[in-house]
Parts: sequence; structure tokens; C-alpha cells
Amino acid sequence: MRFPKLAALAASAAVAVGAAAIVPAANASVGGHTYRITTQGSLALDVSGASHNDNAAVIQWPVNGGSNQFWRVVDLGDGYSQVRNVNSNKCLTLGYPGAPGSAGTGITQWVCDGSLNQEWSIDADTINNFGNYLIYSGLQNGAAVDVPGGTGNWGTQLIAWPFSHGFNQNFHLTVVG
Repeated sequence: MRFPKLAALAASAAVAVGAAAIVPAANASVGGHTYRITTQGSLALDVSGASHNDNAAVIQWPVNGGSNQFWRVVDLGDGYSQVRNVNSNKCLTLGYPGAPGSAGTGITQWVCDGSLNQEWSIDADTINNFGNYLIYSGLQNGAAVDVPGGTGNWGTQLIAWPFSHGFNQNFHLTVVG
């Protein structure tokens, strides 16, 4: 089962507390492009060691121009996208295909197989309004891609963590192709 769209969830929460909410708007324009995705610390999402293997860790690493730092966003037409590594042509995956994933689960790459663990919403973060994006899972748990503890340490594997709008869940997308 898919996680409810973020806007509907945030609107429900706002009604529950009696306040208006600003929610990220879906940004369909990100599909069909290739990006370098960087953290708030200007480190790139990188497949460790430029691996072509399933279960290779997706880490943060200094920008180096390697194709293992380039990600093609493939629009699935239902508000979700696959995020494919250009070097390996494998998908950004929460844990491994078919696993439910939970808080702290590592982000990896696997052969693209249509698994919900490989479906992502990429929305502009209008809460923080810095021109950045949130990348969160289509799974029921709605986990976001997260830099654990907001660390700037090179080689840190990204994880899934409950959606929070934190700077450690904000990413900059730079079109590279």
C-alpha cells in the first residue's frame, strides 16, 4: 500500500490542529532529467565505489563529476518516480526490493524491478523555501531520504527516516543532462 500523498497528509494534520499549513507542491517537472543530487553540505549522492552491484550503499561524497553521482529521474506517471543511477542504471532503493523498510534502513541501489521500495516522490520543499527538494518513499511508511544526524562526514550512507522537513532531508537538484 502506498503512503498517502504528502499534501493530503499535511492538510489533514492542519485541519486536526485547526491551523493552515504550507505543503510541498508536487513538481512533475523533475521527471525526464538527469541530476546531480547534493545534500545541504554540498556533498553528492554517490553509489559507493561506483559499484554496479545490487545492495551497494548510496553515500554522500564530494562532487567529483563521476557518473555514479548522476541520477536520472524516470516519471512513473502516478506522482512517483524511479531514481536511476547513470553509472549502473540501478534504482535508488529503500533497503532492498520487497522489504517494508523502517526508520534507519540504509538507502542502496538495486536492479529496477517496479518494487514500491524504488518509487519516490520528489517535491519542492516550500516550508523551508530554499529551492530544495524532499525525496520520500512511496511505501506506506513514507520515509524520506535522510543524511543521518545531518553529518557532513564523507562516506556516510543515507538512510530512510520519518519525514520532517529537516535540512538533513533537503536536497538540491542540479540538471546535468
